[in-house]
Amino acid sequence: MVIDLVIEDIAKSIAVSLVSSRFDYANSVLFGTSTANLHKIQRVQNTLAKIVLYNSALPSTIALHQLHSLPVKQRIHFKVATLTSVRIALIPLITY
Repeated sequence: MVIDLVIEDIAKSIAVSLVSSRFDYANSVLFGTSTANLHKIQRVQNTLAKIVLYNSALPSTIALHQLHSLPVKQRIHFKVATLTSVRIALIPLITY
């Protein structure tokens, strides 16, 4: 049924949003953390991706790609770079 597909799609969006928001919240703290810690967080993200897609046999990189999600280390660097570029863009507005 169509309603089952819609509900499943909404459930995927909610699950990904909840975990992504926690990762994004801690990006500044996680920037520069050890590889071991990043590996633990990456395992959580990989497991969630496989659960959301109902396919445990799927490689993690493909699962993340299907959910339009970056791996943890790249996500942290992207978010920090985005925040930095926004701040740099606002500096001329603040100084005048």
